[in-house]
Amino acid sequence: NQPEIVSADLAPLALEIAAWGAQVDELQWLTRPPEVGLCRAFDLLRGLGALRKDGRITPQGRRMVRLPAHPRLAHLLVQAPGEADQSLAADIAALLSERDPLSGDSRRHAGADIEARLDVLTRFRRAGRSAEGDPAALRQVERAAAQFRRLVTGESGQAGGSGLTPGVALLLAYPDRIGQLSPGDGRRYLLRTGRAARLAANDPLRGTPYLVAGSIDAGDREGLVHLAAPVSVDEIEEHLSAQIESLRELRWDGGVDDVVARQVRRLGAI
Repeated sequence: NQPEIVSADLAPLALEIAAWGAQVDELQWLTRPPEVGLCRAFDLLRGLGALRKDGRITPQGRRMVRLPAHPRLAHLLVQAPGEADQSLAADIAALLSERDPLSGDSRRHAGADIEARLDVLTRFRRAGRSAEGDPAALRQVERAAAQFRRLVTGESGQAGGSGLTPGVALLLAYPDRIGQLSPGDGRRYLLRTGRAARLAANDPLRGTPYLVAGSIDAGDREGLVHLAAPVSVDEIEEHLSAQIESLRELRWDGGVDDVVARQVRRLGAI
């Protein structure tokens, strides 16, 4: 069997290394982490605002490393601006880290929509039971959400606050999984990374212009999205403006039989 570090998600390790102020080559390893995995981990941390371009940890990265959560979820939690937003962030972090609380027909009707899970979780809290969800799974999600809320109480500052949406919450955790609707049947998306993803045939999110995939399987050619939420262009620009490139492209236009220049704004492959 190969060592776990060869196939593990290295983002938590990379954040710890940055917090120590160490270099990978300075550390002694029983099995050295693979270079490709480390590069991806450090790229993700830069995208989450945890590292500077030179690899040094940022103040936000230090807040993230104090939380016993994956850097993706830690970024979501520390970015929630007030108590109401922290509560929503904690619920979404719990849904991302625990088993899907929906099953059977309820899951098929909800599709990938994370808001449907939030609605069921809210009703479960009020009634103490649920006809739509798995009670055991809902109790586990509730326990995880309560733990996340305790972690961030007072962490971000202000009381109140209601600017966080499920789409923005997923964007904060998965900025690399923004998807743009592709031409065709309304199910297929081009992710920022260049990977293709698709929704199930009758998913209620079908046709959404932009979404963020919080859970997606590997797939052979395109991954199936299991949890997602819509996000607007304005929300993408507000939170990822520093990562959007403005480029001038030249291309041959056969219609006018000439080279045409156009100004393009890109976020990865989108």
